[in-house]
Amino acid sequence: MPEPGLEFTFGIEEEFFLVDPETRDIIADPDPGIMERCERESGPHTVVPELLRSQVETNTRVCSSIADLRTALAETRRLVVEAAEAYGARAMAASTHPFAAWREQQVTPKARYQEAEIALQEAVRRFLVGGMHIHAGFGDPDSRLRVMTAIRRHLPLFIALSASSPFNDGGFTGFKSYRPIVIGALPRTGLPGPFRSQAEFDGLVEEYRRIGAIRDSSELRTDIRPSHAYPTIEIRSCDICPRMDESMALAALYASLLRRLLRQDEGEGLRGRGCRPSRGRKSSPRTAGWPNAMERLPLSEMWTVAGESISQTAPRRWWRRLWRTPAPSAARRNSAGLRRSCTTVRRRIGSLSATSFAVSKAQTTRKRCMRWWTRYWRKHAQG
Repeated sequence: MPEPGLEFTFGIEEEFFLVDPETRDIIADPDPGIMERCERESGPHTVVPELLRSQVETNTRVCSSIADLRTALAETRRLVVEAAEAYGARAMAASTHPFAAWREQQVTPKARYQEAEIALQEAVRRFLVGGMHIHAGFGDPDSRLRVMTAIRRHLPLFIALSASSPFNDGGFTGFKSYRPIVIGALPRTGLPGPFRSQAEFDGLVEEYRRIGAIRDSSELRTDIRPSHAYPTIEIRSCDICPRMDESMALAALYASLLRRLLRQDEGEGLRGRGCRPSRGRKSSPRTAGWPNAMERLPLSEMWTVAGESISQTAPRRWWRRLWRTPAPSAARRNSAGLRRSCTTVRRRIGSLSATSFAVSKAQTTRKRCMRWWTRYWRKHAQG
């Protein structure tokens, strides 16, 4: 019998490649019958298309124990394997393919994925990776967020234990798991910030929604997050494991860590000791540089960068200081001072791109500054 207050539910998502058994290459345009059969015979499980047509995603039913989860995972894997074989394909459980070319893949004709391709361009087209997400439901929303914050320190362990992506695009990457590198090209990925309550997480989601960065929390692609669709904490950092035993070992490890941390939280351990999140504004990693790089967000808005709220007034003061930089005619007298001035301008321009300050008419002003700095450097600093 589970301890009172420590009841858990589990589920696993897996993303498989469909490959040709003769060439061993990924099938860019697989037979639609594979997906139709999976959906028809899924029973209590769910099978859905993935970003690329060459992939299939399975979702187990809600399970009450690790033993129950093993039975469910065996069913979903068998479902995909048999459906693929029925149409002359094979299912591959690895997070990257050794030699498949991402340029040959086709995005699934689904509004969500097509919008992602338009918004994120080549970062999505290169996204030829699969993964495994483990869901765990427990406690109340606030305790789930505190436990999620505490378990972040263990996430590198899950990446190391699940690694199944050493190859990519026909070469050896030098990594045991290259999938995190590919995912890192997308915005709002990586390690999430600390949260003490569901309200704090909801506040972050609302801030991103207000500036038009996301529509809901499913677009926060962090290594671990509260699920948008279920009352669970979802660990997303794992590669998909070729062997089911390895998948179950990771699920059992995740369950054990969660149970231990939840016990600490019930005893005020997470709120009163080292697992307590720090105060301050929260921001998702890998977000700051994207709006300017993609020209996706309105530059006149106020939004959060590196945990601080950046308003329109601060960037304007920054630009006024920038334009007070000595003009070329005044700086000719001092070559060393000229180099310092140019380096300062270059760094400031770089910091604009890196932190994406929201400035009215910023793009026009930045182009003027870049032209000025280029002429300045070529004429005076090169010698």
